[in-house]
Amino acid sequence: MIRYLKQYKFLLFLTILFTAISSLSYVFIAILLQQVMDIVDMGDMDGFIRILLFSLAYFALMGVFMYLQSLFSKKFVCKIMKAVRSKTFIGIERHTIEDYSKNNTADYLSAITNDVKMIEDNYLLPLLQVIQYTIIFIASLAVMIYFDIIVTVCVIIAIAIMLIVPSLFGGLLSKRQDKYSDMLSDFTNHVKDLLSGFEVIKSYRMKKYVLSRFEISNEDTIKAKYSVDKAIAANEAVSMVLALLVQVVVVFLSAYFIIIGRISAGALLGMVQVSSNLANPLLIIFSNIPKIKSIKPITQKLNNLSDYKEQDTNTKKPPSFKKMIYVDDLHFSYDKENEVINGISLSIDKGKNMLLSVKVGVESLRLLS
Repeated sequence: MIRYLKQYKFLLFLTILFTAISSLSYVFIAILLQQVMDIVDMGDMDGFIRILLFSLAYFALMGVFMYLQSLFSKKFVCKIMKAVRSKTFIGIERHTIEDYSKNNTADYLSAITNDVKMIEDNYLLPLLQVIQYTIIFIASLAVMIYFDIIVTVCVIIAIAIMLIVPSLFGGLLSKRQDKYSDMLSDFTNHVKDLLSGFEVIKSYRMKKYVLSRFEISNEDTIKAKYSVDKAIAANEAVSMVLALLVQVVVVFLSAYFIIIGRISAGALLGMVQVSSNLANPLLIIFSNIPKIKSIKPITQKLNNLSDYKEQDTNTKKPPSFKKMIYVDDLHFSYDKENEVINGISLSIDKGKNMLLSVKVGVESLRLLS
């Protein structure tokens, strides 16, 4: 997939740029909330009015950047989807008849439709989310350091625990995604075969058999999908529990530091806001990384189709007309019994005009050169 990302690298740059701006503006809300709480705690009405006006302008500008980020990301996904489909279809068209017939037509249809859709759902969208929430996480960690270094260290320890468990799901999810792709291809084959034989089914009253075969194939496909969903659900559940650990650490430590007078109430509000920006991004990142890794067999399948090259069969070049056309004792028959051409011999020099009429069996052959 890297080659498709490079193909639209400028659009990717714009997407990442506005993603970074909108993400940073979202994180810095924590500092804004801290300022509001501290001003309220001091009873400063003039400061409250100023920060209120600033907040209104801030949120309006943040909305514009979020719109641009969403717009460019959707356009980027559409461009990549179009490029993958086009390159895969062109690669299929380059196949020789012999190589093309090795697979069912439904396999190629499944690759262009089902597999490309899986690329969008399990690679492109998760990749953009990982980029977005990685920026949010790094910025939130910097803001957390700004509030209190001790809380930040405890949060990093909790994050280190989060890095271990979800990575165990990557290999399992990859195998199940590959199996699900194969089941989708088989299901498409079955449905195509059944619909192609519609007249035969009606003529020989094979409705019960066809419905039974369809239900079996449909059930197998759903089981393969559910197998993938179970692995994803387990990965998301573990990631969610570990992400909550970060919030618990932040809330209890911040409360303790308020009691001992180390931080203000505004800092507590800001750190609680930042802790959600640490936990939720990690939850999304760790649930999306296995999805991105699991799509490797699908991308390999599409690359094999799009990068197809006809093998060199060492075919000779066709003969060219350089000096003359020479025919000696030519015989021809459609049925190997009655000859249409019976022993014709002639030579035609290059660049000369001639009209030749000869009796060939019962036919009259006229050659004009």
